[in-house]
Amino acid sequence: MKRNLIFILILFFITSILPSNSFAAGLNFGDIIGHWAENEVSQSAAEGWIDGYPDGTFKPGATVSRAEFVKMMGAAINLRPDSQTSKFLIESSGFSGERVFGLTDVSRHWVYAQGWLEPALAFGLIIPSDYSGGKFEPDKPITRKEIAVITVRALGLVYNANHGKVEGSEFIDIDQIPEWTKGYIHQAAEAKVIVGYPDGSFGGKHSATRAEAVTMVNRALKWMKAGQDAEIKVLVRKPVEYYPEAPAHETDLTAPAQVINNCIFVPARSVYQTAKEKLYPQYRSGINFRWNPEEQILWFEYGVDYQFQSGNDRYGFYGTGINQYSPELLASARVLNGELMIPVYDPDKQPFQFNGGKITWDPKTKTITIPLGEPYHPIS
Repeated sequence: MKRNLIFILILFFITSILPSNSFAAGLNFGDIIGHWAENEVSQSAAEGWIDGYPDGTFKPGATVSRAEFVKMMGAAINLRPDSQTSKFLIESSGFSGERVFGLTDVSRHWVYAQGWLEPALAFGLIIPSDYSGGKFEPDKPITRKEIAVITVRALGLVYNANHGKVEGSEFIDIDQIPEWTKGYIHQAAEAKVIVGYPDGSFGGKHSATRAEAVTMVNRALKWMKAGQDAEIKVLVRKPVEYYPEAPAHETDLTAPAQVINNCIFVPARSVYQTAKEKLYPQYRSGINFRWNPEEQILWFEYGVDYQFQSGNDRYGFYGTGINQYSPELLASARVLNGELMIPVYDPDKQPFQFNGGKITWDPKTKTITIPLGEPYHPIS
């Protein structure tokens, strides 16, 4: 009996000092111990969006191919082949097989066969026109410049990259970077996703190592997920003044709500999908979505047309598009895990009313209630 007790105590001591299972996978990579990216690699392996080689190594100094980075980023931001967000983007972006095969050299490659490329194309991580002759060259080592562009797209900062002020002072070799990518490099630097070399250069043409790629994705995730709060509940109801007895319905959030600079963001798709299914099911055929991957615009029909664009602080309606005459949002829309997030409540600003009554926030229960009116000119 005493011997068994001693054995149990020894076993408890050993297991208590071993790393938890969540980090064990990363720590089992024998070639990352002491490496500058050891913590980044261990965390990423624990989160399940990177893996190693069959021999138990990670090879942090090896280069990353374009296909490998697409899979890495897709796994990190929920653009997995089987995720509901991926399915929604593929359907709402209007991607067809013909458009996917606009990249002429991927049809037999594992990145397409395993289902990683289609969500990346549908969301807009990869834009076919970026590649000469439609040749993606999936096994080609990816460069730091390409990683910056893809990462900025993952963060929903395309509008900012294309319309914001481009600063050329971050890196001494900025003039060696193609003009159209400078805005992307600037946004990636602003989000602290990328840093330069000790001599002040960016090295956009340099191939990225696996350690560098993992580190940049981790930094992007930190920026993207800031303020994420899974405890916030989002209710949708009909306007009180017209439907005083109508119940409120909790939304099934496609991404957690966020609080950024005191402003609450919620996934637009979740809000209007709930309206479609619970508030006005008689108008289901008149509430539809479409996603523009190049400009990161979520268009949806709610009797009339509405548009939200990631990075833009305005929204468009009645088919006019998003321009300087569009109504202002409380803040710029953003992206979280492939979902467009819209700002709906800020206690320091005037209440935002989209097409319903006043949006309310109960800090005690962490519940936000969004009234949505009946679709204008509904299509039955």
